[in-house]
Amino acid sequence: MKAAPSGIAAHILLGQTTTARLLKVTRLADGQIFGFTDHDVDLVFSGVTYLSTTSFNPFNVSDKNTGEATDTELTGAFDAVITRLEVLAGLWDHAQFQQYRVNWANLSAGAIIDVTGSFGVFEPQEFGFRATLHGLEYPLTFIAGDICGPTCRVDFGSAKCAPGGLLADGTAINSLLQTDTVASTSDGVSSLVGTSIAATGKPFDGGLLTWTSGANTDLSVEVLHVDFATRTITLRPWTQIAPIAPGDGFSLFPACDKVFSTCSVVWLNALNNQSEPHAPGPDNVLAYPDYVAPHG
Repeated sequence: MKAAPSGIAAHILLGQTTTARLLKVTRLADGQIFGFTDHDVDLVFSGVTYLSTTSFNPFNVSDKNTGEATDTELTGAFDAVITRLEVLAGLWDHAQFQQYRVNWANLSAGAIIDVTGSFGVFEPQEFGFRATLHGLEYPLTFIAGDICGPTCRVDFGSAKCAPGGLLADGTAINSLLQTDTVASTSDGVSSLVGTSIAATGKPFDGGLLTWTSGANTDLSVEVLHVDFATRTITLRPWTQIAPIAPGDGFSLFPACDKVFSTCSVVWLNALNNQSEPHAPGPDNVLAYPDYVAPHG
């Protein structure tokens, strides 16, 4: 049973109520706090202004009493509060939330906490977005620990791959980053020509291009192929704010296919490799010597 302040509890028992739902959202990316309500006007509760906005459709999320994890999909429209650019930049991903019920006619009566949890990844749609709300039980649905396997479990350049920002041979991970600007583009979407990128002997196919200036600033896209002879970069399909334009700045980060031989030979980083390339596979584990019947 949920605990409720006496004021709001007594109000609910009246039968005819003037309740509204409040959704308080705290973004992990920058710590900003936002409030939304399904009431027809804005409400101010405990110092937070809850906006009656198109950002969220009316929501109805509640904890389950079966021990199952709360898992509800939520949709909304882009507006001045939640913009397409911020969603694409991942600023709203995994934000924490808490939903309350209040008496909008008497906010001093207190609030009932309906559910606490976090969002999943915000997915941009044509005119809005979609996101999943997870209750506090959601992390318990995952298997804890690392999974043994022949390929590396971590992203190239991450904390376990490059502790302290250094690969095992002492190479600074940031020194592998190339910065450049767009000289030209054939379609404004998937193909561009840089002005100064150069081959370093390291693989960039499958790497990451991040826009540092222009309309798509802070967005990242996976690289399909780099032709250093012509300085042509081909990108995988991605969601963009505006077409790529000459003069847009970008950074280019190399790739690792997570195979032990690549890690050890190309990147000289075998010491930090997070895989078990020599562990026996299922076929080896289940194999047994052929049985030979004894003689005599």
